[in-house]
Amino acid sequence: MSGLELLIGLAIGLAVARTAQAFGLADVRLKWPNDVLYRGRKLAGILIELVPDYDAETVAVIGIGLNVRLPRDFEREAGRMGFETLGKAGFDVRGMGEFFARLQKSVRLYEN
Repeated sequence: MSGLELLIGLAIGLAVARTAQAFGLADVRLKWPNDVLYRGRKLAGILIELVPDYDAETVAVIGIGLNVRLPRDFEREAGRMGFETLGKAGFDVRGMGEFFARLQKSVRLYEN
């Protein structure tokens, strides 16, 4: 992972953590380099890939995997594996549209 990928991952991780905190999940932390934890359990993962653009610039492709909800038969196993979901953390997942709108605003703080 390059230094630029690490910096972008940190910025995106901070945006995810701050957004989760704004929605009442106070105990959100970053685990370097690409995990977002809630009460010590993995809530989200971030992947960054730098790819060349046609204009000879580099573009960052960013993926955010956010644990929203799990099937009931997988919840116990996920808990043993150290995963957390927004739903189990008390977030009303019907508000995901608002969550992502706020996340997008947070990410824009780091665009340039």
